Amino acid sequence: MDAISLKQLLYKIEKIKVGIIGDFCLDCYWELDSENSATSVETFKKIHQIKYQRVSPGGAGNLANNLKRLNVETIQTFGVIGNDSFGRELKHVLTAENIQTNHLFTQEKNWSTNTYIKPLLLNEEQERFDFGEFNILSSDIEEKILNGITDSLKSLDLFIINQQFKNGLHSNSFREKLSKIILENPDVPFLVDSRDFPSEYQGSIRKLNDYEVMFQFNNKLKPEIKFSFDDLKEKSLILASKYNKPLIVTRGSKGCLIIEDENIIQIPGLQIQGKTDTVGAGDSFLSGLSATYACEKDLSLGAQLGNLIASITIKKLNQIGTASPNEIKLNFEKSILNYQPDLAESIDRAVYLKNSNIEIVEPIPQNLNITHAIFDHDGTISTIRHGWEEVMQIVMYELITNGQNLIETEKLSLETEIDSFIEITTGIRTLEQMDGLKDLIIKYKNVPNDQIKDRFEYKKIYLTELMKSVKIKVKNLEDGNDKPELYAIKDVIPFLNTLHEKGITSFLASGTDEVEVKKEAKAMKYANVFNGGIYGARDSFDGDIKSFVMNNISKDMGQGNLKNTVVFGDGPVEIREGRKRGAITIGVASDEIKKEGIDAKKRQRLIKAGAHIIIGDYLEADKLIDLLNL
Repeated sequence: MDAISLKQLLYKIEKIKVGIIGDFCLDCYWELDSENSATSVETFKKIHQIKYQRVSPGGAGNLANNLKRLNVETIQTFGVIGNDSFGRELKHVLTAENIQTNHLFTQEKNWSTNTYIKPLLLNEEQERFDFGEFNILSSDIEEKILNGITDSLKSLDLFIINQQFKNGLHSNSFREKLSKIILENPDVPFLVDSRDFPSEYQGSIRKLNDYEVMFQFNNKLKPEIKFSFDDLKEKSLILASKYNKPLIVTRGSKGCLIIEDENIIQIPGLQIQGKTDTVGAGDSFLSGLSATYACEKDLSLGAQLGNLIASITIKKLNQIGTASPNEIKLNFEKSILNYQPDLAESIDRAVYLKNSNIEIVEPIPQNLNITHAIFDHDGTISTIRHGWEEVMQIVMYELITNGQNLIETEKLSLETEIDSFIEITTGIRTLEQMDGLKDLIIKYKNVPNDQIKDRFEYKKIYLTELMKSVKIKVKNLEDGNDKPELYAIKDVIPFLNTLHEKGITSFLASGTDEVEVKKEAKAMKYANVFNGGIYGARDSFDGDIKSFVMNNISKDMGQGNLKNTVVFGDGPVEIREGRKRGAITIGVASDEIKKEGIDAKKRQRLIKAGAHIIIGDYLEADKLIDLLNL
């Protein structure tokens, strides 16, 4: 999916009509006063003062709300509320969003509107109070709902079945009669999201999470118990075969699996930074999946949209979030896919080119016609700047803490956040990293506002420390005291010369300042092989230089992608950007100390970024050349 196809998809979604039967809930947030307390004069017990209350639809209501935020034309709801203030408020909130509630019936007895009371103290959720666990569906309300569904089906593009409460709406009788309606209407797609009854409602497409899949085979399984990816795939295939319908298995940040016609398709998840609130994430995912399937009948495309929507809503803390089309389009441009996390996290699963150490992460076409090559510099070719991460860690920690002594837990938390920040930003411009540093300085509040510097000043501080060792190495190279091989990944220089001799147009693109990159490449005596040019960061250019180079190549080739280009890099940025544009991506998971072999941490992040192939050095360049059909 690209930006244009996403825009077209969102436009088509505005024309669909969807029905939802399920457990409609009200989420009620109470913000508790943390400063003022009182004691009851009657009971002598503490009084919890509530500053304000806010409500939003939950359960099937959250799903309806997410669909409405996508501008779905018609959303019909089918369900039950109680004759209580929560039910009236839920119906009011849904109606205000132009969600149809004429089949959301009020049951007078034996029914409390499903409601979650969520007290918040200093933005942290406290113990919850739930209504609705003891509901009993009456026969007359059951009949009204089922008749409403039957009468409405012919006007709908898709029907979603939601089940969160084991008691209440989804009684034995109701499930049996709804299952009959599904089988009698094969032309209407039914999509089921059921916690407790996923094996029922035959004839429908099902969405389960990975734990729910494994629970079907071991009902004593606890959520905290881990299971292997291979076991999950095996069990998912069995369930899909049993259901005789497609199955979608969600895996959180690891994406999801689509099982259809005995095939498994892995849909990458998205890498998320910072604090998240996953409540309602499944509904957000389902809204994108179902809306896409309603208009395109494409589960893979729907899963991609669902992942994108969920990645937005989980960043909205202490609320059941939704995502608008504008938010979706904006976040799509910034989204970072999380490819093959299970393979990335286990080198034991690696598959290699025969008689080599070249890891094949994903098969590449055999008839390649490579004409262009793009190389990152530091860690991909050169080790002159080896150790920059450690320098940045020290500089960031000192600038963020501003001399303050942190307790051990705070120190560990900050160090972890800095490590994560450096890992995910490896390869982008230093100036952009300094923007992130400034954000962290503001967040931790150890530096007075009038002492916070701009990104240029922070960059100068960092480079002053880094360049102390770099300048010595470059001077030794220029004076002939050191040979280039001393600071090069093993056999990369002969490999670059071979590509040059074969007529490949090569580019060097680095996040380091351009003047420094050119100086270092010249000192290393390989500047001449980059006949496409040497590019680096420029303070006057407020963008990613690697994306800039890739876009220019794509335009020059006149095909809108990089299918005839290979990208080499040891950082996630160039791999991610190359993959996004259709290039073959070679992750160079180099050990910069030994200058050969694999760095396990690099391998992990390069696979997650989308590398097709992993190498640690260029010692097997002849096999790599054959593999790329050069």
